[in-house]
Amino acid sequence: MEKIRKNPLARAVRIDKMTIAAFEATLMDYLDPEKALQSIPVLKMLFQPLETIKSRARKIATQLRKQIVGGDIALVKDSSKLAGFSA
Repeated sequence: MEKIRKNPLARAVRIDKMTIAAFEATLMDYLDPEKALQSIPVLKMLFQPLETIKSRARKIATQLRKQIVGGDIALVKDSSKLAGFSA
């Protein structure tokens, strides 16, 4: 532990009061599911209605068609899974 404390990076990566406060605020948001869906960006995106996602995809495709001359831009149905890991 002493070696870790003396390492110059220890000060840069330690958790400060602001980090703890932000973490606490996020955890508190999770206690109210409705609030969590509005205030936590990842949850807000994950639980968007399908029509909202389709609308955004159409807008992006339209913009890409204007930018990419001769490009074949099409919307296709797909699916994905949420995963989180570190290597």
